[in-house]
Amino acid sequence: MVADFFVLRLDQMNECTHDFLDGINPLDSSEQNEDVITIKNILEAIEESSINRDKLYLYLDYSPSVIELYDDGSYATLCKGYEEVCKSQTQTCDWCSDSLESLNKKGTYMRQHSKGLVLSFIDLDAYDDKWCDCKKSFPGFYAILDGWNGVPVDSMQQCPLFDKNDIC
Repeated sequence: MVADFFVLRLDQMNECTHDFLDGINPLDSSEQNEDVITIKNILEAIEESSINRDKLYLYLDYSPSVIELYDDGSYATLCKGYEEVCKSQTQTCDWCSDSLESLNKKGTYMRQHSKGLVLSFIDLDAYDDKWCDCKKSFPGFYAILDGWNGVPVDSMQQCPLFDKNDIC
């Protein structure tokens, strides 16, 4: 039996902590920490395998994440929406969420290392352009797609509320 294609999930790679405020699925890490899982680490390992890159599709979850603490001391990483990031920026400073620039870079890098993309939780993107003042619906989706198509982030319409890192 031969596989027609492979889908590699690049989601929930790390827990949402202060080390990952720019997203829990980082492209790369400036730290030399073996516990940090990055997209580059995973794709470098795939390139060393026998998986044909022309059959590789990358599944990316780019929704914001937050650690929810419970009364019994347990916790969970929850997916949130960019509407909440844009409407409540000061309350979401400790959430882990990508910027348009980081999403664009991921799109560019993934194009170089795979045949295609599968993007999840698009419904958690800012689908109403009123929330994030982006002048365009689904800015996260388009940032990834633009990166995939070689369009740099500088040419995209900026979204000051979407990119919470400018405020926090």
